[in-house]
Amino acid sequence: KHKTDVFSTQISISKGGFSLIPNIATERIVSSNLGNHQRDVQDIFANYSYDFTRKLNSILGIRYNGFANDSFILPYFSSLYNFSEKTKLHFLVRSSARQLSFTELYYNDKANLGSPDLKYEKATLYETGIKHSFLSLNLFLRDTKDIVDWIKWNPSDPYKATNIGDVRFYGCEFGGKKILYGVETALRYSYTESPEVAD
Repeated sequence: KHKTDVFSTQISISKGGFSLIPNIATERIVSSNLGNHQRDVQDIFANYSYDFTRKLNSILGIRYNGFANDSFILPYFSSLYNFSEKTKLHFLVRSSARQLSFTELYYNDKANLGSPDLKYEKATLYETGIKHSFLSLNLFLRDTKDIVDWIKWNPSDPYKATNIGDVRFYGCEFGGKKILYGVETALRYSYTESPEVAD
């Protein structure tokens, strides 16, 4: 038996180039396997958008994530340069923190075991890309700290949710989107690699 309830309130405030979006949520679970749990989550995002010229726009933002037993201040920056109406170049740096799932924290059976002592996953994404007409190319690098995975140390052990360390991912995405004979057609290729093994 399993029941999950999420109650959330969000408002959006904008004036000029400034935006503020606070979101407050309560998550509650009643489960015969996971137990009964409730937690409050606060997510507040503020940003300021500024046009340096008619071709160059930048956005500087900051996010506050308040979880059950920890909180994070997460910066955000993006910039867009319009070479022309058809050609645009962008750059992005964004930090994030992932809320742990109830399954990762509390699941318990013979084959799998959650861990209430898990650390939150944190990540920083660096991305740049160019778009020309209907074609786009993006390059990215993502540094992830305290990544969570289900592992077992011995064949007889259950899989346990564990912070396995830090991992760096990088890759690219290439694609296009175009309307052909009245139908929107999209094609996308993505490549991701992680050359560093978790510590």
